[in-house]
Amino acid sequence: MRRYLITLGFLFGLILVFKGCKKDAVVVEEPYIPVDPTTYEFDVPVGYPKIEQPSDNKATEEGIELGKYLFYYKSLNCVGCHPKSKSFSAQTVLPVEYKGKIKMRNPMPLVNLAWVDNFAWDGRDSDLETKIHGSIANSVNIPFDTLVPMLEESTSPEFDKLFADAFGSEEITEEKIKKALAQFLRTMIASKTRVHDYMAGDSSALNTSEALGFELFTTEKGNCSHCHIHTNKLFTDNSFRNNGLDSVADVSEFDDYGYGDVTNVAFDNGKFRSVTLINIGLSAPYMHDGRFQTLDEVLDHYNSGGKFSPNVDNVINENTDTTGLGLSNTEKQALVDFLNALTDTAFINNKAFDSPY
Repeated sequence: MRRYLITLGFLFGLILVFKGCKKDAVVVEEPYIPVDPTTYEFDVPVGYPKIEQPSDNKATEEGIELGKYLFYYKSLNCVGCHPKSKSFSAQTVLPVEYKGKIKMRNPMPLVNLAWVDNFAWDGRDSDLETKIHGSIANSVNIPFDTLVPMLEESTSPEFDKLFADAFGSEEITEEKIKKALAQFLRTMIASKTRVHDYMAGDSSALNTSEALGFELFTTEKGNCSHCHIHTNKLFTDNSFRNNGLDSVADVSEFDDYGYGDVTNVAFDNGKFRSVTLINIGLSAPYMHDGRFQTLDEVLDHYNSGGKFSPNVDNVINENTDTTGLGLSNTEKQALVDFLNALTDTAFINNKAFDSPY
């Protein structure tokens, strides 16, 4: 019995020694296996042009989801300048630096960008991905070598897994950030307005004043549709024009050269992009510098005939003389009513554009 107890005690001691010497078990994390990206099928509205995507950045469901997380990421805070309720436009102007010059610019609405090239008011960026780079580096003012580690350290969400699903690798890079954001922004398509319904044949879609506004808009009386083409359903030609905002004797006297700073052609000074009018009623203030606070002010400007400069667009001069377009108060109100009817309420209520957080 005594030998049994001694043996039992010896074995118990060995167990204690073994447990005391045993190292903590190493937990090996299983490698994350990304999903296969699913091609995103754009629902192009009837009458809209075909969407031409970059060959190296075709939209996928996973890329768009990542882009949405990045858009609403607190440190980027894209929605701070582009709130959804305002058609992703801002209600203030911001300082923008280009070629050593700082100018006040009105952040543009993020709508129907899939049909835009030469981005920004002055067309400085040839593609959306490049525009995103400038916005993050200059407007948001976060260097990418700061942003990337922030995303790598994030646990809610786990950005490395989102990047893996979108691009096949957990590596987070500047290029992938730009591509994912661009994919998300290209899905922001607005088309469901009462004006589009009216153009499709529903004569009851617009009231009497709005219908008069449509007639004025599409004829020489209002002289609007040369720049804001309605036949392509986008209500813009995305061109760069001098719309008579400032009076100068020489094109070198413009305070903001706009497109001229990009092309280095003096005759392009003072020219800016013709923007889409879809959701224009939500996106005040207006013009590249936000000088007009209301649509009434915009109409007053065009009705006056604009201001002279050597390169003012021929469209501004068309059908105008010293008295301008000669629109009556009733006609001006009809145009304002028409422009407000270009609001796509389904767009600003689309849950696909809501924050994922």
